[in-house]
Amino acid sequence: MKNTTPILLGLALLTVAGCASPDKPPAGAGAISTTERASMQTRVFTASVDTVFAATVAVLQDRDWKILKADLASGIIQAESRRRVEALGPKEESLTDRKARKKLVEERDSAADQWSRWDTLTVHIEPWGNRVRERITMSRCGALPPMTYKKYINPSWFSKGREVTVNAPASEESAEMLFPEVYAEFFGQIEKAIGVRQAQVKKDREGHASE
Repeated sequence: MKNTTPILLGLALLTVAGCASPDKPPAGAGAISTTERASMQTRVFTASVDTVFAATVAVLQDRDWKILKADLASGIIQAESRRRVEALGPKEESLTDRKARKKLVEERDSAADQWSRWDTLTVHIEPWGNRVRERITMSRCGALPPMTYKKYINPSWFSKGREVTVNAPASEESAEMLFPEVYAEFFGQIEKAIGVRQAQVKKDREGHASE
């Protein structure tokens, strides 16, 4: 089950996310408390650290994420999605003004105006009593190349309107992913992957016992 659009994860990750219709504000946008943030990003599993770690790496690979770091000793996994091109930047996707979002998309009709977009993810897995806690933090990232464009300055009572040339430098920005459905979908896949591994271990044990 290969997902080549991680951010649907953007679900939606994941993907979910940056390709939403410009006529609709992104679901889940708005203020969120520290408790709500931790709740959406955290799950506790009845499994070993090794099993949760392996299941998480497998899900990331199935979703076509590039693993940048996978350290079982520290319980840290870092990954990055494939790059894609989108009209809106990470922070612009959070705009709740539908007209403003639509206008931005319509204005960026050339390749030079498009954002290079990708998502990053950091996972922390640790023992939690007799279970295992996993926290995932995802961020949307974007970059714009340096651009030169014309801009018209409106006239005022003391000057005439005029057109000027703007030389904008390259820029990057990021915004933390705060969509509950994105994390829920991701944890759901991890839970299934854990179940598959636990079932296989049980089957192997029963096979050895019958020998």
